[in-house]
Amino acid sequence: MERSLDNGFDSLLSVQKMHDYFWYNGKPINISKGRSKWPATQTLEPLFKVNNAIFLSKKSDYTIRHDRLGASPYLFEMTGLQSTDIDDPEDFDIAECLFKHM
Repeated sequence: MERSLDNGFDSLLSVQKMHDYFWYNGKPINISKGRSKWPATQTLEPLFKVNNAIFLSKKSDYTIRHDRLGASPYLFEMTGLQSTDIDDPEDFDIAECLFKHM
């Protein structure tokens, strides 16, 4: 994080890098009919999913900006296994299996 502060970042946000096809409002957002309609997912520009694991910022971001992030957050990448989020009983079962396996 310290090096990130030296490089102009003012906060940290944990994310999971995604190389998948994404659609929004009935349209693809990261693929086109240009070169290849269905390129290999590994070659797609990555999108980053906020995994809600880590938010680091200054107190002033909360009190002045009313946000948990600064203006230019550093994206801290975590793997899918590290990014397991529990929102419902099925998620809990998956997380429990992962915990037992690791």
